[in-house]
Amino acid sequence: MNRSLLILSLLALSAFASTTAEARPSKSSMAADPYSEEATDTAKKANKKATEKQGAINASILNPSGRTAGSRIDLNSSLSYAARQDVAQPREPRSTTHRLAAMMAVTILDRPVIKGFDDEFAEELVTLAASINGQMSTIGNEIQSSTQGTTSELSDVDFSASKSIPTRSVLGARSTVETSVGMSLPTSEASQFERIRAVPYVASSWILSFKGGRYGLTQGLSADYTMHEYEFSPVSREINSDSSAGYSLSASARLGAGFRFSVGGSARLVHYFDQTTTAALANTQTLSWTQKRFTVSFTHSNGSRAEDRQSSMWFVDEYRRVFSLGLTARF
Repeated sequence: MNRSLLILSLLALSAFASTTAEARPSKSSMAADPYSEEATDTAKKANKKATEKQGAINASILNPSGRTAGSRIDLNSSLSYAARQDVAQPREPRSTTHRLAAMMAVTILDRPVIKGFDDEFAEELVTLAASINGQMSTIGNEIQSSTQGTTSELSDVDFSASKSIPTRSVLGARSTVETSVGMSLPTSEASQFERIRAVPYVASSWILSFKGGRYGLTQGLSADYTMHEYEFSPVSREINSDSSAGYSLSASARLGAGFRFSVGGSARLVHYFDQTTTAALANTQTLSWTQKRFTVSFTHSNGSRAEDRQSSMWFVDEYRRVFSLGLTARF
């Protein structure tokens, strides 16, 4: 009798939980396209999955020994490689920069879940991430040495905390606001030589997804502050910048068969120790292909840099046109 009452009570609690929980966006979108076919297919099938999973939960309650302990921690990681080349370089052979980056993210949920089973019913509390990358340059078939005499160099380590907040739909589009705060620590030789102590930053993005993710529009704001020990760079002998703020706007369209094309522009104001300010404007175009956990992308970026002390929005820079081929694997 006691066992029957326990089973009926657990079934009632399970049904109550299923009616009050809400679907959560997949955190793999941190490294992937938020408008990908994976993400939109998940949204379309949410009701069907909820029914199937409720039946599975009920079955597991009838056989408690067959369940796996849940967890409030969701781990995601990615590894990416990119090769960049400036096709406007006058010399031959051209220099190519090879970059390898790794990212690890830990999402803390509001309740324990079984990944791949009932995780989409949990709410995100916060996501903590850490990333680092290393790079090397080649000229033709030869590896180029850096200014410190090494063939490769490690970047600064970046730590951040972020949260995605679903908001009310706009013009029929799914709306999400993503906010983050972070800190870049000077672990690279270049930053340590420049005596950079840290670079704290804040960022926020507003993402709109139209027609089930077929079209997307993203706007972003960001700001950072560089904690320098030197007002003048010991390398370039020029005045250092101490802060910057930027705005970006991009639009994308899903082409089918895993392909997506996006185009965007950005503007950034850079402030220097001598109280002067310059602007840097740029534009990018990207064609990407995603298959399950892998993404291949081809990007063209073009625009002015702050140190050029000039600005022009949409133009073909005769001095610098960067093409990048990248591959990302998510785990």
